[in-house]
Formats: sequence, structure tokens, C-alpha cells
Amino acid sequence: MNLEAVLERTIVGASSCRRTDRDHDVVDALRRREPMAAEHLVSRYGERAYRLASRITGSAADAEEVVQDALWTVIRKI
Repeated sequence: MNLEAVLERTIVGASSCRRTDRDHDVVDALRRREPMAAEHLVSRYGERAYRLASRITGSAADAEEVVQDALWTVIRKI
């Protein structure tokens, strides 16, 4: 199953797709070098990572650089 199908499936009722399952799907997609995998990683974690980096660095520019470096490292090393 490709990442697009996983992310677009409809979940009815109680959540049957746990967060760890979705995280695993993103990691698998990155390993398969799917074209949209990096974009999904950024959309899923970018904002949260930016907020944390912003609180730590106290600078929007530094936070952006830290997050960009961290996400690119994840993409390259997976």
C-alpha cells in the first residue's frame, strides 16, 4: 500500500489507525523513496518541531534553520 492510500483512507467510528501505525507508514514511504514521503513528513511534524525549536532558540530564523536541518537529516538517514 502506498503512502497516499494510507493517508487518504477514511476511518469510520473509533480510530482504528493508531499514531504509531501512521508514523510507521511515513517511515516506510521514506525508505521506499516515494515522491511525497518527505512532504508528508514535513506536514506531519514540521509545525510541532518549529514550535519546539522556536521556544528553545528564541529566534524564528534559527528555529526554521534547526527544523530544516533536522528534517533533512531524517530524510537522508532513513
